[in-house]
Amino acid sequence: MAQEKWFGEERKASLVQWQQEAEPKGVPLSVQLTVGGPETKYHISVYEPKASYYSRMGRVVVAYNSKQNSWHCPCAKLRQSCTHKAIGKWHLFATRRQLFKKVKSTDIEESIPPERTIIHLIDSDVIGLMDDATLQKYIPSYGDRIAIFNHCRKILNKSLNVSRILPDNKEEAGRGSGVLRDVLSCFWQEFYERCTLGTTVKVPFIRHDFPAETWKAIGRILLKGYQDCEYFPNKRALPFLEQVLFDNVYSVLKAYCMQLVSSQEREVLMQALTDFTAVDTDDLLEVLDSYGCRRKVSAENLPKIIEEIAHKEMVQKPMFAIDCWREMNDQHLNLSPEALTKLLSDLQPTTKRVCKLLKCDVDLTTNQKEVANHLKRFIRELDESKLQKFLRFCTGSDLIVTDSIYVGFENRTEFTRRPIAHTCGNILHLADSYENFPDLRSEFNAVLESNVWVMDIV
Repeated sequence: MAQEKWFGEERKASLVQWQQEAEPKGVPLSVQLTVGGPETKYHISVYEPKASYYSRMGRVVVAYNSKQNSWHCPCAKLRQSCTHKAIGKWHLFATRRQLFKKVKSTDIEESIPPERTIIHLIDSDVIGLMDDATLQKYIPSYGDRIAIFNHCRKILNKSLNVSRILPDNKEEAGRGSGVLRDVLSCFWQEFYERCTLGTTVKVPFIRHDFPAETWKAIGRILLKGYQDCEYFPNKRALPFLEQVLFDNVYSVLKAYCMQLVSSQEREVLMQALTDFTAVDTDDLLEVLDSYGCRRKVSAENLPKIIEEIAHKEMVQKPMFAIDCWREMNDQHLNLSPEALTKLLSDLQPTTKRVCKLLKCDVDLTTNQKEVANHLKRFIRELDESKLQKFLRFCTGSDLIVTDSIYVGFENRTEFTRRPIAHTCGNILHLADSYENFPDLRSEFNAVLESNVWVMDIV
């Protein structure tokens, strides 16, 4: 690998030394794990001599996504190299040589300082993305906050160092990938509220105060989040995304139309499709008129009319935004229609999927096992909104962008216990003193409903 310039001589020497330390202890330096998931993801268990929160058992698991050409290790930030990642690369170079034929890893070596760009927030809202020379400027408008991304046109090639400003004007101490994921989650939640229409799925709402450069800036935020965190907001209607990425719609328009309209409108339309004679004609005409229908409706042409309305609402109306976002596909995103559908599905949290993310130590005490069961029961009872809050509390993201959430236990009294999360490492700490499920549910709900989560770990 050193001969082919995958590693420098200094890195090579450190890896050989690491291997020499593992051999006398009779443990393998690296082992590939079979943990399920897509074929494009590889998990390597790496020997780690020092005990830490990410290596309690003397091993660290690094993950490689061949589709994104990206590495993840709990000890390092995204796109930053570390010894564990390097050993993982060494392992795959020996066992999966074909992965190294095209491009080198996207990780940044420590000797190459990334260009510095900083995001600042107030009340979890992005208010600036700028270089050091313009960092002190305050940008009050939401549209201007988005347009700041246009100020840094090379943002896709920069490494983001994220910090936040609290309501008392003090800078939050938290740093790392978890803060960036939290920023992206917050940004897209505000985007859904301010700039989209629809209920279950969303389509952009064309605003007079958003010129082309603003929509392009939003597209760059989308792509940057996907590049750095695999965060791809999945509430946007699939036909809209297909038009952006493939210049064609492959999904069933009628099905997504039902997710776009309100629940009352959906009920009327579904009844009309099922039994046209039983639906209230005035209600049906009112719904169709609200979407600009200009044809006489009948049982025979209603499915076609709904499909036409869906195309108008999800493709024709937001076409200006679609044209602005196409530059993402032209230069960076390379997804097939099937891969896009699977990506949106995989990102969506469900109680079953989130429970499967939980990982605990093997040698738990009786109390710790009981609390772990309480936690799983708590997750299974969460609705969609609360489940996203729980995921965001633990990982910084309201979507599933991580392979696991490590659950650790601490010895705390009833008066000092509270859930504590480290979003950069996807770690959740719980007290092992909960005597029953209602106590854990009450205290965890209080944390999730407070919406005040201060990140104070660097």
